Amino acid sequence: SCVYIRQSESEQTSAACDRAKLACNALRGRYDMAVNYYSQDLNDEEEKKQYIIEKIDRAIRENWIEVYYQAIIRVANDKVCDEEALARWVDPERGVISPADFIPVLEETMLIYKLDLYVVEQALAKMKKQAEAGLYVVPISINLSRADFYACNIVEEICRRVDGAGIGREMITVYKRSTYMQN
Repeated sequence: SCVYIRQSESEQTSAACDRAKLACNALRGRYDMAVNYYSQDLNDEEEKKQYIIEKIDRAIRENWIEVYYQAIIRVANDKVCDEEALARWVDPERGVISPADFIPVLEETMLIYKLDLYVVEQALAKMKKQAEAGLYVVPISINLSRADFYACNIVEEICRRVDGAGIGREMITVYKRSTYMQN
């Protein structure tokens, strides 16, 4: 059951229904609750989701998504053998948006491929720049979502980008992204 308590008699019925629907949507996949009440937190969460969906293209285009590289160290010789590419959204309006917030939204809406291909492009640009400077280049691990494979031919898209950059295909390692925990 979903409950919304009207705030005033003059409140629009359609607005009340929308808020009750938000309470219902929050119950989806939850088996530990039978009743959910609308709250401002639910509304704020929905607004955040809409913001992410509406701004993902601009965030990519204007480099609000920053890619950080976490070194993977081989224990046997204490040397970097790989790097994991991690996306962080630094938004000029909202500040840092956590991956735990934006990745599930992008997965749910099948837009995650845009982020993942952007991360691939950034990783390739980094490797190309290092190679041109004569620096040692290690492979970079990219996390992909299951949704990537439904949204586009992600393997073909990655191969096209890798080949176009003149980087060996063995320099990109693909991992399945861990599911982000949602509260």
